[in-house]
Amino acid sequence: RNIDLVILATPSNERLKIISEVIKKNKIKYFIVEKVVSQTYKEFKKIRELFTKSGIKDFINFPRRYYKIYDYVKKNLKIKNKKKDKISIIKYGSNWNLGSNIFHFIDLFCYLTNNYEIKISEHKLEKTLFLSKRKGYKEFRGSIKIHNSNGDKLLIEDHKDNIISNKMNMVCIEFKNKTFIVLEFINLLIELNSSDKNYLNYTYFKTPKQSHLTKIIVNNLIKKKKCDLPS
Repeated sequence: RNIDLVILATPSNERLKIISEVIKKNKIKYFIVEKVVSQTYKEFKKIRELFTKSGIKDFINFPRRYYKIYDYVKKNLKIKNKKKDKISIIKYGSNWNLGSNIFHFIDLFCYLTNNYEIKISEHKLEKTLFLSKRKGYKEFRGSIKIHNSNGDKLLIEDHKDNIISNKMNMVCIEFKNKTFIVLEFINLLIELNSSDKNYLNYTYFKTPKQSHLTKIIVNNLIKKKKCDLPS
């Protein structure tokens, strides 16, 4: 069968087997896989090889690229000189499942900085693992520092129950004299300008449902033959 698009949202430990079977039986144009793609790097390489050999354009579903609020922030960063203009991003909070959700914020970092050459510079992870809400999987907490080849920085923190951090799960984006604080849990963006201490702007936004974002992505692929998701 000829299939335009396959979206795979099964548990990650089954992905390689399912992808292999689906590709054998069908001719597919586009394939979207939910994060985490696989549980091992070996499986990840095999999945990549399958897509490449089959000529399938593959994508990973990182929906924040389609959030209008992050599109607004990206347009307002206005990077003119990559060597001088540095971006610093902090994702801070507690109990947000760092182990599985960290990838969303690494991708957001790459998206906002237009840079995919990244390295982990430091990590302080808790030694104790705990059960994930997904049966058979485990999670961890702690902090991870990442930087890219341009010198932009990303700090990701997830700590155990904390009264303050529970109420402040946030993404803070700093650039030159501007600071954008995105509070997704209450759909609020706070803008600060250090060069103008009187400037303080609040913007409420709508966090789109995944079903709405999927519709946009599918339309982009079918009609425009491209989308903003990373491969």
